[in-house]
Amino acid sequence: MTERDLYRILCLEPGAEREDVKAAYRLLSKKYHPDYTGDPATGERFSRVVRAYRILEVRMQKDSYLSSPVSERYRPIQSGKTDIFSLGEMLTSGSSVEVRVMAVRKLGLSGRRSAYVFLRRAFYDPAEAVVRAAVQAVALLGVRQSAGEIASVFTRGSMELKAFILDTAQATGDRLFLSVLEAAAADQDPLVSGRARILLAGFRRP
Repeated sequence: MTERDLYRILCLEPGAEREDVKAAYRLLSKKYHPDYTGDPATGERFSRVVRAYRILEVRMQKDSYLSSPVSERYRPIQSGKTDIFSLGEMLTSGSSVEVRVMAVRKLGLSGRRSAYVFLRRAFYDPAEAVVRAAVQAVALLGVRQSAGEIASVFTRGSMELKAFILDTAQATGDRLFLSVLEAAAADQDPLVSGRARILLAGFRRP
């Protein structure tokens, strides 16, 4: 399993801040813990989340959070004190793609499903990096009503974005992506449709 795969399991991009990795782990471990969900079938996803977090935590122990140029530049966003409304404002009015991506990631890490009010706007952002961050954010939050929007994003997206969404679906194993996989299975590109059918078969297994 590559480092990229480990981050994808946590719905993050490679190189994410250590605090973001911890926050994603907390959200996903609660989301998939069999004792919390009451569903033994989530045990495998819970184990993947725990394994990915442990491996990444060991790798990041040597890194200093305070030395990160992103954390210095965006200290107000990284501090965790920014509420979802302020983050939503950063997303809608941020002139920089980097600021909008950071706002979307923090909305996903907020643990609040109400953040979807702002996140759904990110699906229509002209920058693909923002759209990618939004896909990961809603997967992290487990926002089921976003399934149709993600399928729409997939249908109109570039080949790179389609591959990214399929990667995220495969890494997370979240049933949120069933609509996407069904749309992808009908894609004109045989590589996309073939991969989608394989993933779909795995998702539909009892």
